[in-house]
Amino acid sequence: MYSASIWGQLIYLLESVVDTDDLIYFGSYGSGATCISGMLKVMPKYKQNINNGPTVHKYIQNKEPRSIHDYEELRTENYTQKIKYAYIDPHPLNYNNFLKMNICEEGCIISKLEDLNFCPEGRNNRYLKNLPMFAIIKSEPIEDVEDMEIYTNRLVRVSADTQKGQVVECNLLRAAKNESAHCIQNGYINWYPTYQPTKMIDFD
Repeated sequence: MYSASIWGQLIYLLESVVDTDDLIYFGSYGSGATCISGMLKVMPKYKQNINNGPTVHKYIQNKEPRSIHDYEELRTENYTQKIKYAYIDPHPLNYNNFLKMNICEEGCIISKLEDLNFCPEGRNNRYLKNLPMFAIIKSEPIEDVEDMEIYTNRLVRVSADTQKGQVVECNLLRAAKNESAHCIQNGYINWYPTYQPTKMIDFD
């Protein structure tokens, strides 16, 4: 979880104890390579947004616990497993749960922060992807696609076990060693939005 856990904690605070105009200082923990920290002010009508999505508790109930050994095996599989592609539509219960990302022409996610919003490899073309957190697979997954198809429409990366008609959830997965070796060799870690089958959370 590392830095991801901070967002779960912030959402929990918004669900449970804060009020409008409260200030929240937050700081992440992890390997020591990076840290996320900042100050948030709770805005009016925040409860409307919180009530439109699943609670942190429901997210946790929807997950399966994994051991360190399980994690290492999954990482090994990701290095050898072929990624597929499929067309998606937002799930009817997705509401406003979208990820907006700047992606370079090689598929790497580019930061939105000033002075960090560039591709470390010097690529200039970038595309805005508006990805639903929960979606339905609308086509049979395929292995080979043109790059421009990924950047300009609802074609996305999916895990190899994905099938047409399934409900899927968007995850940020680390690029395998064979996917962007040059970036990784230079110390960069690439994260790719990849959809995986999931049990749809009851939003009601």
